[in-house]
Amino acid sequence: MLTDPVTWGHMMCGGMAFASMFAYITATPFVYIDYFHVKPQHYGLLFGLNIVGIILGNVFNAKLVGRLGAMKMILAASFVSIAVALTVLLVSLTGWGGLWSIVASLFLVVGTVGLLSANCTTELMHRYPRNAGAAAAVFGAM
Repeated sequence: MLTDPVTWGHMMCGGMAFASMFAYITATPFVYIDYFHVKPQHYGLLFGLNIVGIILGNVFNAKLVGRLGAMKMILAASFVSIAVALTVLLVSLTGWGGLWSIVASLFLVVGTVGLLSANCTTELMHRYPRNAGAAAAVFGAM
């Protein structure tokens, strides 16, 4: 598995999605509370908003993956995630839109995590049907 470039593509795609989520988890207390002066008791609401985003991403995926297939969902979610991550970078550098542009952009970036992880894992398991458990484990370890 580890010599297969397609496997690495799926692992990197899913891994980068998780990396964006962990960057969000790590950075938002500072960004929201220290930089934008959000009250700590309101931080939980903004954090919870992204959990709703992940849930909505999973619901969206469940409704469309049967029609479009996992690869099209991966491509679409990757495009959205990269485009919105670049928007986060732009907003961070320019200050355009303030807090709410950061919140909205992060909602979309984090919301794609569910789509990417589920579909990348599924594609790996389909690629290695005799070792589907190992494929899922390799993805999880990544």
